[in-house]
Amino acid sequence: MRMTFITSLCALGALSTAAWAMAETSERQPPEELAKYTVTGETESCLSLTSIRQSKPLDDYNILFMTRGGDTYLNQLSSRCSGLGFEKSFTYATSLNKLCNTDIIRVISTGGGGTFTRGSCGLGTFEKVEEKPDAPDAG
Repeated sequence: MRMTFITSLCALGALSTAAWAMAETSERQPPEELAKYTVTGETESCLSLTSIRQSKPLDDYNILFMTRGGDTYLNQLSSRCSGLGFEKSFTYATSLNKLCNTDIIRVISTGGGGTFTRGSCGLGTFEKVEEKPDAPDAG
């Protein structure tokens, strides 16, 4: 059984500057939204599709996944996924009931009278993050 899922979102927050420093390069700056989160050190290779409530692309490198259980996971892509931060939507196909760090996403682009996918990007590990108690509401 092959399932295809599409997600379309608005941007939200994520991770401490210290935690981001490990993945930062000169061309890659963390989205401001990441400052409202801290990393827990807990990671998952896969998330159950039924547990994913929402996903929020932050930029071309980072996606937040919110679960039905109230947990939030940051997925830092291994390389740039061109257009993801602008389009804020992607699709993926899986034959399992899980979304894993080995899966590929494709950016969904709308414009010019149609909808199409552009580029393929590999997911990274899902890293659990928690909102800082003093973080301002992202609204």
